[in-house]
Amino acid sequence: MDNRTVFTCVLFLCKTGIGWRELPTELGASEKTVRRRLNEWKALGLFEAIAHRLLTRLRAAGGLDLAEVLIDGGLVKAPCGGENAAPTRPTEAAVAAN
Repeated sequence: MDNRTVFTCVLFLCKTGIGWRELPTELGASEKTVRRRLNEWKALGLFEAIAHRLLTRLRAAGGLDLAEVLIDGGLVKAPCGGENAAPTRPTEAAVAAN
């Protein structure tokens, strides 16, 4: 499997947001091949270098407008859970003693 086909599949996954198993076979590579190759590239530091070079070229060509970037932090769990501003109030009435 050539690297260009695998990289195209990686970009397709990133752009569409689909899951690994929904990767169309028409793109020319299987989910397992793309996943394995991506892990190899990441272990070599190659994927980060490719991504950095691609972003640099996009920025230089005016194709990367950071004003249009949206970061959704709603999907990220707070690492320590944060602090409670006040004690949690009970949601039910207290049971009276008999």
